[in-house]
Amino acid sequence: MARGDVLPSEKRSFKQQETGVRVVQLTDSPGRNQNAYYNEEQFTADAESLIFRSDRSGRRQLYCVEIDSGRITQLTDAPSEGVGGFTVDAQRRLVYFGDGLGNIARLNLDTLQEEVVAEPLEGCTPLSGGDLSSCGRYLAVSTRPLDARIHRWPNHHFRNGTETMALVCDVEAQKQAVLYHGPSPEVPVAPDSHLMLSRGDPSYLWWGSYSRSHPTGFKTIWALKYEPESLMPLADPYPLFDQRPCEFINHYYPVADCHVQMPLYQYTQVDSKGVPTATTRPGNVSRAGAYIPYLLDIDLCSGMTKRWPFPGQPPLHFQRCHAGDLWAGDCADPGFLWFEGRDAMDLWEEKVDPARCPAIPGDHSHHWLGSGAWIGVFRLRGSYIEVRPLVRHDTEWASVHPHPVFSPDDRWIAYASGNSRDSQIFVAEAVWPAQFT
Repeated sequence: MARGDVLPSEKRSFKQQETGVRVVQLTDSPGRNQNAYYNEEQFTADAESLIFRSDRSGRRQLYCVEIDSGRITQLTDAPSEGVGGFTVDAQRRLVYFGDGLGNIARLNLDTLQEEVVAEPLEGCTPLSGGDLSSCGRYLAVSTRPLDARIHRWPNHHFRNGTETMALVCDVEAQKQAVLYHGPSPEVPVAPDSHLMLSRGDPSYLWWGSYSRSHPTGFKTIWALKYEPESLMPLADPYPLFDQRPCEFINHYYPVADCHVQMPLYQYTQVDSKGVPTATTRPGNVSRAGAYIPYLLDIDLCSGMTKRWPFPGQPPLHFQRCHAGDLWAGDCADPGFLWFEGRDAMDLWEEKVDPARCPAIPGDHSHHWLGSGAWIGVFRLRGSYIEVRPLVRHDTEWASVHPHPVFSPDDRWIAYASGNSRDSQIFVAEAVWPAQFT
């Protein structure tokens, strides 16, 4: 198999029995067929095609599948272990990806021509990540020194943080710059989790940090303002929002108009310093206490935040549609409202205080329950969130995450499903499903 090869359709369609939602399986080849990380674009602008990565040829390569015809075209011939992470510039029909040689390359979907747009720094690991600004000009990537040691500063200890460099590449001017290198004694944060650029203003770069600057010991989130033309930072990184000690975040993604959204978890059992207190589970295993999950929205420009409580277990990854009125999430199950028989309307009619919403076990065990095997959709309903199951994905969470994403026209929700040996790509109708009967 080689670049440009056209493969026959592997698609099949079916309906989810409980919800009546139409689902199209786009791939059916043995091996790992994977979508991009959920904050990245992976459709073309017309929503007629989806880009995915597959090791069906023995190496990880990029492929394009047409939704209607099912026709699959191989896009790359990357060496070594194949391509890394990727993202699509849907309007310009370009794909940015790790090329297997440490570079970030750009592929033209119409000509299949490739060019290198960013090269690794001397003495550093291959460039990774690749979050693209909405204007298509700036790309955020990361790298680490080959001899990275975060204990190089006497009397400083950064628990679980990893020394990392945050770079921005100007893919039009063909230049790149390190905007931050940390952690350091002055700024004890490491940009070691998911670098992203604001979709409304590319001068905002932000990331998650495991360097544990809060007493909770959970991931925090930081932002850095820079000047795009010169690629020069304007100030040190700062906390993206006022994250209190009893709160932690995990995944996050950019939305339009310079906003950021993420799940926020607020512990219900904390000590006087705000540190979660431990509870003992069966088998004498100590776990952190239960928490209340929220949808958190942050305005990067003003710093204003809004939050809405989830009525049951929260999604692990979720994304807002382009119209702004619907969200999709994996493991987005409304918990007791659906699977324990309670009528969802009761919650809003009672006007339940968020503090009275049912707390979720702090060990995340619900992700592996049967109720966590769903792609769900949700919408805001006053001060609360209404959630409905959309389609079962039955993914083996330990090795594959569904990462649901909306197509540009909000017609489809794409996701992956499978296990460490065999995973496939699906799209489901992006609709508000009927209730279970």
